[in-house]
Amino acid sequence: MDLKTKNRSALRDGFFIVGTVLLLFFSLWKVHYGLGLYDEAFYLTIPYRMCHGDKLFLNEWHVSQLSALLQYPLMKLYLLIHPSTDGIVLDFRRIYVAVNFAAGLLAYYRLRKYGAGAAVAVLLYLLYAPYNTMALSYNSMGLLCGFLCAVFLATAARNSDYAVAGLFFAGLVLCQPLMLAEFAVVYLLLICVSLILKRRELLRRLLRFLLGCVILAIPVLVYFVFSVGIS
Repeated sequence: MDLKTKNRSALRDGFFIVGTVLLLFFSLWKVHYGLGLYDEAFYLTIPYRMCHGDKLFLNEWHVSQLSALLQYPLMKLYLLIHPSTDGIVLDFRRIYVAVNFAAGLLAYYRLRKYGAGAAVAVLLYLLYAPYNTMALSYNSMGLLCGFLCAVFLATAARNSDYAVAGLFFAGLVLCQPLMLAEFAVVYLLLICVSLILKRRELLRRLLRFLLGCVILAIPVLVYFVFSVGIS
């Protein structure tokens, strides 16, 4: 790498670091403002109820409830550290910021080689909060999982990258269950294309992607079989 390229890379990284730090301070300041009258509190109720024994589809019937499976570990850990619900909305806004910025750093690490456009794209992602609600929800977590799935597919260089992309896509399905229908149609179409055209490498990548989906699907199925029951 010549000196000019190194300087350009350092300038790009510096722009991203400064932008990220400014957005982080802005986000941590903003968590104290805004009031979600309905949705924001609702996002927390389902994983909170799960921690107290309620079961999905047995004690809850709502199209967005599957996203609570992604929130449950964080809620469980939070209640172990802080059993009270005092300040829980504010605390989970901060958790949202931490999760979102961790995803942004991972995305930039993967996209960095594509130049300044990568920095701009990730900063725009960090700036955007669905419906201006700074909370972990089926909207924000779905956006996060879909974004990282696309990033890993676009930058895939190893076999494991396709599996990781599949894992994030499975998370997207938990947040937006209708994506399962799109997956079934597009995935089967790509499988047929790879078989007809004898594209073995494409077929292997599709199978690795499916493996990533299954990795998350297994604990979800185990939860429903043993916790909720087949009936």
